[in-house]
Amino acid sequence: MKKKILGIALVFAMLVPISACAKKATVDSLFKDSEKALGKVDSYEAEMYIELDASLVMDTVSVGLKADSEINAEVTEDGMYLSGNMNIEIPMQGNQSVDFEMYGLNEKDEITVYASDGSEWTKTVVEGEDYEGFSTLLDTTQPEAMMSLLSNYADEFDLDKKLEKVNKEDAYVLTGKVDGMILVDWIKDSELDASVDDIEEMLETLADEGIDLEDYEAEVSIWINKKSSLPAKIEIDFAGMLSALFEDAMATVGEEVMQGMEFEIDITTATVSVVFSEVNKVDAIKVPKKVEDAAVEMDEDDLMGIVDEFSIPL
Repeated sequence: MKKKILGIALVFAMLVPISACAKKATVDSLFKDSEKALGKVDSYEAEMYIELDASLVMDTVSVGLKADSEINAEVTEDGMYLSGNMNIEIPMQGNQSVDFEMYGLNEKDEITVYASDGSEWTKTVVEGEDYEGFSTLLDTTQPEAMMSLLSNYADEFDLDKKLEKVNKEDAYVLTGKVDGMILVDWIKDSELDASVDDIEEMLETLADEGIDLEDYEAEVSIWINKKSSLPAKIEIDFAGMLSALFEDAMATVGEEVMQGMEFEIDITTATVSVVFSEVNKVDAIKVPKKVEDAAVEMDEDDLMGIVDEFSIPL
């Protein structure tokens, strides 16, 4: 009997370290497990928060700019619903605030978009070549695409020792930095109004001015749900990157252009954070009949013009 008990004890002793090793999380394993888990996601909810606080000083004149936005999203494989608001505060112009809603239905070779800025509803049907471009852009904003881009910088991340709560569940915390090239990679993937040749030309122009996007870094924090391996929250702080980039860009302008004026940009806050929830629990997106009845037809070129505003003029 004693030998049997000893044998069982030895088996457990051998299994414990094996189990412990299998469950130990690393930066690489968290990125890989997260991308794998995201491949099984067909719907989710998300809350996005954007904050900007900056000031521009020219000689003795200072102009401040504050902006914040909150966007709530319900996303499925063939549709999405967005609602939110944006507030902008500019001296001498007061506060400007706008509420917005948008429904997007991805159907056969076309996307139907209903949008409102609080005054009226518009309806736009995107099809043909524009459908392909718009569809690609939407794909690159999905969590799976975001994590894939960030995983390219896995070596720059550290895993915090302590877990944190997100949506009342334990999450691993990854903290690290990404350089400005991640934006270039995103533009290439999204196929916005910029070709690879255009981007290369832009990088060469910046290099001629002594500016290399790899020298500018943004701080990134990623919370990954311990149980599901899905990203629970992503936060990016651009303040340091933008401040340094603007400072170096102004240094290349030259005294002739500045005409002796002192110019300074101070960016204290520039953050984007996204919190994910309700994974695989979102019902099919349906446009309310009152929205369909009230919507005014809009040309797809107007909608694509809005999308193109997100591209960088090269």
